[in-house]
Amino acid sequence: LARPAIAPRIAASGIPIETIAARICEAADGNFLYARQSIDGLERGVLAPAEVDRLPRGLAEQYRFFLERQFRPPARFADARALLSTLVAARAPLDEAVLAAATGLAADDALPATIASIRTYLRVTEDESPRYEVFHKSLADWLTDPQRRGQPFTVTRTEGHAGLARGLLAQYRAARVDLPSYALSHLASHLIAALAASTPAVAQERARQLTGFVLDPLVQDQRVDDPAGVDADLRQALRTIVTAQVPDAAALAVRIALGWHTFRRRRLDGHRLFALARDGQLRQFERELALYPADDEWLAAARQLAAWLGHPRDPALADHMRTKHRCFTSLDEQVAAACEKRVASVPPLPPAPDHWHVDRILAGVGGSDAEGRNPSMLWDQAEPPPAGERDAEGTRYAAEFEAPEVVAFADADPIEGLPRLREYITLHATNAYRVYRNGSLWQILLALTRHRDPNIVRSELERLVAIALAGPDQACEATLGIVQAARAARGGEAGAVAAFATLRAQARTALDALADIRGRGDAWGDHRRTFAAIAEARTVLLGEVAHDDLAMALGLPVGYAGFQSPASLTVAEAAHVCGGPEAMSVFALAEARRAAHNVQDLVFCARTTSRVLAFAEEWWPTIGMPTIGLAATIARFVADPLAAEFTTVHRVGERFEDRQTPNPTSHIPAWLASADTLAAIARVHQWPVAALVSANRATGIADARAPLPAGCRVRVPDRQWASQLAAFFAARVVRATDLADEERTRLILALLPAALHDRTALDTVLARLCLVVETTDE
Repeated sequence: LARPAIAPRIAASGIPIETIAARICEAADGNFLYARQSIDGLERGVLAPAEVDRLPRGLAEQYRFFLERQFRPPARFADARALLSTLVAARAPLDEAVLAAATGLAADDALPATIASIRTYLRVTEDESPRYEVFHKSLADWLTDPQRRGQPFTVTRTEGHAGLARGLLAQYRAARVDLPSYALSHLASHLIAALAASTPAVAQERARQLTGFVLDPLVQDQRVDDPAGVDADLRQALRTIVTAQVPDAAALAVRIALGWHTFRRRRLDGHRLFALARDGQLRQFERELALYPADDEWLAAARQLAAWLGHPRDPALADHMRTKHRCFTSLDEQVAAACEKRVASVPPLPPAPDHWHVDRILAGVGGSDAEGRNPSMLWDQAEPPPAGERDAEGTRYAAEFEAPEVVAFADADPIEGLPRLREYITLHATNAYRVYRNGSLWQILLALTRHRDPNIVRSELERLVAIALAGPDQACEATLGIVQAARAARGGEAGAVAAFATLRAQARTALDALADIRGRGDAWGDHRRTFAAIAEARTVLLGEVAHDDLAMALGLPVGYAGFQSPASLTVAEAAHVCGGPEAMSVFALAEARRAAHNVQDLVFCARTTSRVLAFAEEWWPTIGMPTIGLAATIARFVADPLAAEFTTVHRVGERFEDRQTPNPTSHIPAWLASADTLAAIARVHQWPVAALVSANRATGIADARAPLPAGCRVRVPDRQWASQLAAFFAARVVRATDLADEERTRLILALLPAALHDRTALDTVLARLCLVVETTDE
């Protein structure tokens, strides 16, 4: 109060400065923000020293007190309202160009005057140009308090989002190639918020604007350093549009869903992730790592490697990352030694073989028939593993035995050995069976971290972990095209009818190459899915009886079990859609169970078996029930796909009676077969124990260490199961002919976000959407 800007006013009032200080302290009641605002009011002349006695109590009343004095009559608050509604809706401080575009206030006249009128309520960030935000959250809360709606000096975030959407969209249209950073990062979120509060006519236009913006490749290219933001905008745009019920929601949702996968194919780049770590951007690394669909062991390895790479730039955060996210391998020790500037203490490698032996290993992995021998698994290991290791190891990967020898050769002779090590990694990286590819790469990681040169370990690990995070994966994406071809044929145009007939004939011709011999079967389940889709399209769109195509799907020679199991579930769903004989569904479910039991990787086997069990015993029986509860079930699923109701089911004491044992590595170990506590089952499925405890709390299973009886059904959260369950619900909706087409379309659209993360499941849901939707040409 003694500052030169205030002291003369106090002196002129004749009131002692100590009295005014005491009155402000009493009114503030310990709130320094209130005291600061009161002093600011004295400085601006809005509050006279003699009026300090009349200061109201509480920040909310103080805001009202000052605004009433400043804006008389309240109509003068109109420009300030436009400015404040924009600022309370903003995601970051705004510069004057954005404020002018969003509020419509003239940049050289009305806007500066309005900023000056509420300057005391703003925080200004000085940069190349000043940027503004509301000075305190309490003011934003008071201005937007819904209980004050209709009173003077209220604003709405809805109005702010609408203004920002309108203004930023104008900037986007004027400068797509050089868009301001705020518009790049936040236009989508403002369009989403504005769309949700729009009238139907306005919502339709905003949905189109939103779709165009989030899919614009020029915008995505300008956000190359923000893939996490692009990913979030695409997913939120999809969720918003499928619930907005605009007339062309289906066309827009399909474009966004497919565009999301296109974006991820272009942008998921593990090498870029580790470039962020080398630059010391470990927080950004952590944000972007969330985009990668990897198991916990690989996420831990990625964080360890990032800590190693980022330690020179940000040692404190790197040390926190490496100690919090251990992967319990020699990698932890390699990273700790590098960060602590000491020599790593790791197990020694075996004696180095000669180059002829390494060449034979490489030739075995890269055999000419890629499907004839899965290079990851020990299909023909002559002897079982040592007795002490059987239950500890379970599934055995060839790389467990080969990788130490290849690494030892590279350690002894870097000139000849390093190229061979890199070739060995590359050969495993091309395996489209992600589970087995990453199982083999993990064994290579274990061997590589025993190399004596930490520089080689670090550089080769960067490549290896990048492949594990974002390597190729097999997916079936043909069913949507099959349904689209059938839609065209439904119109009766001769060319379209002939095209669909040709498609079906080609699918049958492709079966001539299949045989019930390993490597000659339906390796990825693609053929089964193809005939399931043909059967659904013929039944729903063309009104034909398609049981022959269903029978064709069920009679195919099998391929990789991990792909056959979900493909068989899809055929069961197709039999339901087509009204096929019950025997077909029963056979398809039995095939799914048999395949699940024969997945060689034991964790994948347990997960797949639990998915089939949940499908066959929890959800398949619902197909005979009335559809009256279907919409409510889908609404609960869409709200929380990971809720306990929608988990997979592990049966304690599961016998895996359909499992074949062609080699010693195919046995079911005791740690899987005898798992009878939540903690043990969590280990089997490699999910956090806390997640299982939470999912099973409603069933009365709360103690993670308490033994469970044989046959007890344990709910197991499974992120990937949600996508397959979405496809099942879509099949039920297609079959629910007592629902109007509009309702069926709405329900399947709602399922798209849950199906998004599995390209095969998404293709199935999109195909089933196109079975029921009355699409326009678009």
